[in-house]
Amino acid sequence: MTNYVITEISKIFVNKLLLKEVNMEFKDYYKILGVSKTASAAEIKTAFRNLTKKYHPDVNNTDPKAEEKFKDVNEAYQVLSDPEKRQKYDTLGVNWNTHRGSGGTQDNFNWEQWFSQSRGTRERRSTGNPLGDMFGGGLSDFFEKIFGGGSGFSKEKTYTGQTKPKVMETSIELTLEEAFKGTSRKLSINNRTINVKFKRGIADGQTLRISNIGATESNSSMNGDLIIKVQVKDSERIRRKGNDLYVKVDLDLFNFLLGGNATINTFAGKIKFNIPAGSQNGKILKIPKMGMPIYDTNDEMGDLYLELIVKLPQNLSEEEKELLNNWKKISEN
Repeated sequence: MTNYVITEISKIFVNKLLLKEVNMEFKDYYKILGVSKTASAAEIKTAFRNLTKKYHPDVNNTDPKAEEKFKDVNEAYQVLSDPEKRQKYDTLGVNWNTHRGSGGTQDNFNWEQWFSQSRGTRERRSTGNPLGDMFGGGLSDFFEKIFGGGSGFSKEKTYTGQTKPKVMETSIELTLEEAFKGTSRKLSINNRTINVKFKRGIADGQTLRISNIGATESNSSMNGDLIIKVQVKDSERIRRKGNDLYVKVDLDLFNFLLGGNATINTFAGKIKFNIPAGSQNGKILKIPKMGMPIYDTNDEMGDLYLELIVKLPQNLSEEEKELLNNWKKISEN
């Protein structure tokens, strides 16, 4: 058998293994965001914001698929908001639709050409996760193999001839007020001091990932990544649920009976609100757009809910008791 024949057979064998490895499902990012293929950057951003609010697991905790949809929306936005990635994805989409229109399937589509362009790079570029790598990123194989670096077979960075640095993890505790206003923390990592900023509206359990700041292996000149898990504590009087805030407000009996105005202190300052006459103990008042800032948006807010709690008078004087007894007699007649 000639060397040429052996070489060709080897190519066929390798290609079959390669195509088997990269079989995957085409993801329609336009459909995921609910926009047309001619959508502007502003339309894409608006759709992204609306869908992240809808599927955020802290808000939509009744839908078991909400977190997966949230990750899909995040991934679609990463591609369609980047002109270079969007152009490459659109080219792939045209070829995919032509292939499918001729009776082809995802099993026999030549995916190889779409990640071969990045093969051979030693380290993947940052994907620019707009949600601060929430839930660990959750990027699909489709995204990683089309837009990721390295050989296309691994989601991890490639370090030729070196041990891959380990990921470091740490946790940071923030008050609810700090999460409301946004804050920063100084961390000492590997004899370096870094300033980490936490955006307004950051949630309890959310993670941030900082590249090339973590541990270094003895035989590597590269640093690993640092993962920061955020813990947000409710305050004594304000409770958070998703992007909404709940506050218990103590009011005297006359406010409940006669109505009136009252003022409370919030993280955003003092708020004046009306109390309807005849309100019952435990009544809930909703103040729109005065709740928690929605993460990674400019000025969108959740709602504020006030639970009215009656505060009964104590140590009544004889005169007050007499007035109440007279009131009781009038009410009974």
